[in-house]
Amino acid sequence: MSTNDHPPLSLLSGESRGGDTNEGGMSFQMAVLLAQLPRWLATEGFTTLIREASGDFEARFYVPGRGYVREFFESKDHPVTPAEFWEEIDRFKEFDYERDREFQWFTLVSAGLSDGVRPVMSGLRRVRDPYGFYDAGSPVLRDSYEDFAKQVEKLGRTREDAAFLFTKVRIDPDWASARLRGTGHFKDEVERELPDLAEVPNKTLANIYAALDQLIGASRNAPIERRSLERCLRECLLPCQQIVGPVRMHTSSFDEQPSAARELTFGWKKFFGDVERVYPPSAQWDNELVQQLRETRQWMLDQRDTRRIRLSGERRLSASLAFGFVFSAVGGFAVEEVGRNSALWATDDHAQAATPPHALRANETSAGENKPDLVVGLSFVRDIAPEVSSALSALNLTSAPTLFLHVQNPVVSADQANAIVTDVKNRIVQSVQANHARIVHLFFAGPAFVALLLGHRLNAVAPFQCYEWTGYGYVSSCLLSATAGVV
Repeated sequence: MSTNDHPPLSLLSGESRGGDTNEGGMSFQMAVLLAQLPRWLATEGFTTLIREASGDFEARFYVPGRGYVREFFESKDHPVTPAEFWEEIDRFKEFDYERDREFQWFTLVSAGLSDGVRPVMSGLRRVRDPYGFYDAGSPVLRDSYEDFAKQVEKLGRTREDAAFLFTKVRIDPDWASARLRGTGHFKDEVERELPDLAEVPNKTLANIYAALDQLIGASRNAPIERRSLERCLRECLLPCQQIVGPVRMHTSSFDEQPSAARELTFGWKKFFGDVERVYPPSAQWDNELVQQLRETRQWMLDQRDTRRIRLSGERRLSASLAFGFVFSAVGGFAVEEVGRNSALWATDDHAQAATPPHALRANETSAGENKPDLVVGLSFVRDIAPEVSSALSALNLTSAPTLFLHVQNPVVSADQANAIVTDVKNRIVQSVQANHARIVHLFFAGPAFVALLLGHRLNAVAPFQCYEWTGYGYVSSCLLSATAGVV
């Protein structure tokens, strides 16, 4: 079907106003919607939902580096016929085209499928469900998809329809009992998606279901923010049951972000340098990696009721410095980094009387006159002062004063890391002030958590130009500057 053959996709069209003209399916629709909520709330990027707008209901998700994506739902409280099925698929395609593919998934939920539709659903599941088990170029995948495309063509549709179904459409026909056991479906999904609430009494879950039903039912064609849903949920819980978890974030060496990912995922493949350690230019670090962090920080301030983050994944040291700098201590953030064996190292695990001691060796040289640049080298176990010194000529920094800081022993705990970083920051501040430096060139070799923690506490010192080691020398990476809007 041509995109010009379909009526305008207006919010005032009959299709978009189905709930205004047909209340018969409202209880079914609400039962389906409420059963989706636990999965959405378990997904960190979930931001808003809307009912009775373009579709029966839609959910909006924030994705770092991409902006917002949506899920689109149509619910049918009866078995869907072939004519109705393909009419909905055509409508999904229109929305996908008109909205420039901002919809990540279109889901058709129903109380069954007619015999003419079931082969499409079965073929789609058999091809798509085991897809991740095979390599991308597997003949099994190629031949299976080809069979599915031919199956769609036999029904009088196109290969374009087959591709759209495969990449964008979910079919869920198992909702015949939605009206009768709406609370039961909700409870099942809570236990699956929100395990912290699994032990809440059934009566409390019933109260939560009723409160959410009332909130969402009163908000037709108006966005409902995640924080409103969470507050509604928390109002039904006892103080001892209150759950305010950290926002989960993940840094990845891949660009692809799995559609089922529950964390806010940063796809930073280009900033890993691969085996050859070839990195993008400094401007790309600033305009992409640091900018993604800034945007995510603002999203978190606007949309979430917590400033605590749980960070997993791998990243280069410059990326750890940038993460800590953007989500800074002075901004009220706290970061828990997931380490080996799932141990959590927190930026607010401050030094105590029993904190293991550390020895910080400092070697400082002065240029004899005020210079705008200050070179700081910070390393753990292996001293990088010789290699940094030999790299300064190529970086046009031979006349800059230097401050080399070296910790000889490994870092054994988060509170010890905090003590070390406090010491390091004080040394850097003193050197910046003594040399009237306007920019610090930071060379770092050590644990990722210390890099994160150092960035977390470096605000209001000076702009920091970071560097990455390539094996044959240093190259500039990100510039961490408050004046650039990072904090």
